[in-house]
Amino acid sequence: MQKFLAPFPLVRIVIPLAAGIAIGLSHQFDTTPLAVAIVLLLFAMLLLGNFIRRSSKYYLWHGLAAFAFFLTTGTFLANMHLQMNTQSASAVQKDVPVLVRIISDPESRENNVRCRARVIAVYSDSGVVNTDAVTMLYLKRNKDAETLRYGDEILVEAGVKDPSPVMNPGEFDYAKWLHSQGVYFVCFARDQWKHSGFHSESWIKQQALILRRYFKERLQVCGLSGQELAVSEALLLGQSSDIDPGLLASYSASGTLHVLSVSGMHVALVFVVLLKLLAPLEKNKKTKWISFVIQFAVIWFYAFMTGMSPSVLRSVMMLSVIITGRVIKRNAHLLNTLSASAIILLIGNPQLLVDAGFLLSYCAVGGIVIVQPMLENVWSPQNRLVKPVWSLVSVTLAAQVFTFPLGLYFFQQFPTWFIVSNLVIIPLSTICLYAGLFFLCTCWWTWAGTLFAYVLGFLIALLNTSVSFTEYLPAAVLQTANWSGFEITILYSMIILFLIAFAHRQKRVFIAGLSFLLILLFDIALVRNRDLAIEEFTVFHMRDGLAIGVRSGNEATIFIDSLTALSPEQLNFHVLPDYERADIRNLSVLRMDTLRTFNGGGCAVDKGWLNAMSLRVWLGGKNDLPTTSDSCDILLVHSKNFFMLEDLHVLTPKQIVISGEVKKKWIAKWEEDAKNRGIACYSTSISGALVVSN
Repeated sequence: MQKFLAPFPLVRIVIPLAAGIAIGLSHQFDTTPLAVAIVLLLFAMLLLGNFIRRSSKYYLWHGLAAFAFFLTTGTFLANMHLQMNTQSASAVQKDVPVLVRIISDPESRENNVRCRARVIAVYSDSGVVNTDAVTMLYLKRNKDAETLRYGDEILVEAGVKDPSPVMNPGEFDYAKWLHSQGVYFVCFARDQWKHSGFHSESWIKQQALILRRYFKERLQVCGLSGQELAVSEALLLGQSSDIDPGLLASYSASGTLHVLSVSGMHVALVFVVLLKLLAPLEKNKKTKWISFVIQFAVIWFYAFMTGMSPSVLRSVMMLSVIITGRVIKRNAHLLNTLSASAIILLIGNPQLLVDAGFLLSYCAVGGIVIVQPMLENVWSPQNRLVKPVWSLVSVTLAAQVFTFPLGLYFFQQFPTWFIVSNLVIIPLSTICLYAGLFFLCTCWWTWAGTLFAYVLGFLIALLNTSVSFTEYLPAAVLQTANWSGFEITILYSMIILFLIAFAHRQKRVFIAGLSFLLILLFDIALVRNRDLAIEEFTVFHMRDGLAIGVRSGNEATIFIDSLTALSPEQLNFHVLPDYERADIRNLSVLRMDTLRTFNGGGCAVDKGWLNAMSLRVWLGGKNDLPTTSDSCDILLVHSKNFFMLEDLHVLTPKQIVISGEVKKKWIAKWEEDAKNRGIACYSTSISGALVVSN
C-alpha cells in the first residue's frame, strides 16, 4: 500500500482528513483538546521530519504522526462546522414571526414554491433577535410567490419549525438530509407573508441566477416545451425540478442519471473543446498565458451561467487546479489534482462528505483515472471503429467500479444494462450538450435561437426515447436489500486491494482482497439468515390513509384502505421503503375495504379480525363487534371504524393503537379514556409507526 501511494502525497492527506471528518460528523467532541492535539502532532511531524534526513528508521513514525495529524484536523473541522451551525440554530425561537432572506433561486413545484432562506431576525415577545440560521422555505404557489428572487427579504408570520422526524421504518430522513446541507429548520409560510426589502448576499451569485433565468426564458421563447424543455434545463442549466418523475426513474434505471446533472462530465466536455480551439496559442510561450487566462475565464463563466451550482463548482475547482498545474509547469497526476480539489472543498464545507452528489462525482472521476488505464492496457484495439467504442466502454466500466457501491448504499439498486445504455446515451447527450451550447451562444438572435432550439428539441426527444427503451429491457435494474456502512467499507476495501494486486502483480494483496470478499459473503449470509427469522407487525403512520404491514421472513403483506389506494405516492414514500431495504421475495398489497377473508403471508383476516404472529388485532367497526365477550391484543382505531371506548361492551383490548389519520382532539379523548381504564394507548401521530417484532 505504501509503495502504491508513494507517488500520490495528496491522496495520503485526503484519506485521513476524510476519515476524521466522518468521525467528527458522527460524534461530538470538545474542540479544545482537539486543537491541542493538532499542535502537538504538527510539532511531532516537524521533529520526525528533521530526523528522517539523518536516518530512514523514523519514516514509519513520521507517517503515523502525519496520519494522526490530518485525522484529528478533519475531526476538528467537522466539529467546528457543526458547532457554528447549531449555535446559529439555537438562537432561533420557533413559531413566532421571522424575517428571512432568500439565498437560492426559488423553485416552482406543483403546489408550492421552495427555496432556501436565511433567518435574519426573530420577532419574539422578548424583542428582536438577529440570527444566521438557514431554513427551507415553502410558499403557496401563486403569482406573488413566483416573482420572488434571490436576495428578497420577506416577513413570515408562521415562523420556523423543526423538520419532521422519521415516523416510519425505512422512510427517507428529510431532517437528516437538511442538516447535511446546513439547513436546520423548515418554514411553511403558505400565503402568510409579505415582501419587506432586498439585500443580495453575493452580487456574483445574483447576476449568475439572473443570467440563468434569461437562458431559461429563451428556451421557452424559442419553442421548447414539455419534457424536452425540462431535460434541456437540466442538461444545460442544472435545473431538474420540472422533469417528470417517471422519466427520472427511467434515467436512473438505465444508469445514466448523471447526464441530467450539470457536473464534471459537462464541464470536461466544454474544456476539451476549449483546448482544441486554443491549441495554436499554446505553441508560443508568449501567447500561452493568453490561453490559460481564456481557459480560466471560460470555465468559470460556464459555472456562472449555470447559477454557480455546487456540482459545477466542484468540477470547475478541479479543472482550475489542473490549469494552475499547467501554468506553473507541474503536470501532477490527476489523482493528486483530484485530491487537492477535494481537500479545498472539504475544508470549506466538511458536510460535503455525506453528500451523495459529491461522493458519486469524485468516485466516478477517481475510477476513471485509476481503472481506465488498466483496462486500456488489457486490450488496446487498433481498429478505427472499435477503438472509440472500447474507449467509451472502458470509461463506463471504470466509473462504475467505484460508484456502484454508493449506488447500492444510497439507492439499493444496480443498473444491469449500464454499458449498453451509456454507449448510446453518453454520445447522444454529448451532441445534445454541444447543440445546447450553440443555442446559448445564439439565443439572443431569435432566428438562430429558434433553429438550434428545434435541433436541440429533436435530440432531447431522441435521448428520452432511448432512455425509456433501456428501462424496459429484461432485468434492467437489480433491486437489492439494504447495505450497511460496514458492508460498503468492506466492499471498497476489497475493490482497492484487487486493483493494487492487478496493477502490481502482488499475490499477497490479492489474497488479502479474497479475505475481504469472504468477510463480505459471511456477513451477507448472516444478515440473510437473520432476516429469514424476522416476523413483524407494523402499523405505519400516515396522515391520510391507513397501512398495516405483516412480514414473515422474506414474505410480506400490506393492508391498505381506499385513501391509500388512491394515493400511491404515500405508499411509495411511507410504507414500501421498509420492505425495499429488506430481502422481500413476495410482497402483496391488499385493500381492506374490499377484503373479508384472507389467509397467507404469515397472517389471516376474517370479519374484522387480523391474526399475525401471536397477535389478535381488531380492525372492524362498531357494528361488527362480536356478540360475545372477547379479548384482543391490539384495538386499531382508524377513520373507517371510528367509535369511542365507551362503545366497547364485549371487547377487551390489551393495547389501543390510534392511526395517524385520527384528529388530535379524538386522540386526546382516547388517551384519557384508556388511562382511566388502565389500557395502554399508542398514537402513531405522536410516537411514529408501531412495530412489533418476534
